[in-house]
Amino acid sequence: MVAKCIRHVLGAKSDVLAYISFPEWKSQNFWPMIVRGDHFAPFVSCVYYSHPNYIGYNDSYRTLKGRKGFRFVTIFIDTKFQDNKVYQK
Repeated sequence: MVAKCIRHVLGAKSDVLAYISFPEWKSQNFWPMIVRGDHFAPFVSCVYYSHPNYIGYNDSYRTLKGRKGFRFVTIFIDTKFQDNKVYQK
């Protein structure tokens, strides 16, 4: 769902400002879309890391309980300043 959400934002016909928050799962299929080597993709304007104890969506506390060091990543996308057509595969 993360990759689908990012593609939706990047494919918008008008300028979009979006914050997207997701778990830091480097083994997930969406991670290579967001990170290129040691850097985030050009469409990521800003990055914020947070611990799940500060996020209380639905039942995330119980789902992530016991995973020490597990973080969430929030990225900011501003399509006004990006050439996003490259990412629409």
